[in-house]
Amino acid sequence: MTAFTTETPPRAASVGTAHTRVEGRDKVTGAARYAGEVPFAGLAHGWLVLSTVARGRIRALDTDPVLAMPGVLAVLDHRNAPRVTTDYTSLMGMRPDLTCAVFQHDRIPHLGWPVALVVAETSEQAREAAEALVV
Repeated sequence: MTAFTTETPPRAASVGTAHTRVEGRDKVTGAARYAGEVPFAGLAHGWLVLSTVARGRIRALDTDPVLAMPGVLAVLDHRNAPRVTTDYTSLMGMRPDLTCAVFQHDRIPHLGWPVALVVAETSEQAREAAEALVV
């Protein structure tokens, strides 16, 4: 058994000392390249449409005008989303009869619940289309 001591352990050499950030100058001058800026062929962007009500049901989703917008590839919602199997939800400790799986039913359990996902060629197109979706 070790005896209790009130001495403070010595500080590590890195604590409280200045460190040179190799990428610092590039970041603050705008010259740094981030992962989101790297072009990637065939990349699609998604933007969630979130519930604006605290509790309810989705009566209608008017996706036709959104699908006609430039760059929009798809709108995923409870009507066309792949079904999550009972085995999958039970593995995650969820009950499939409750509102636990996104895009699996028309129920909205709380404010900010995802009701649709708009997929487009650019992030800007996806966001604009998501904002135009009438739920």
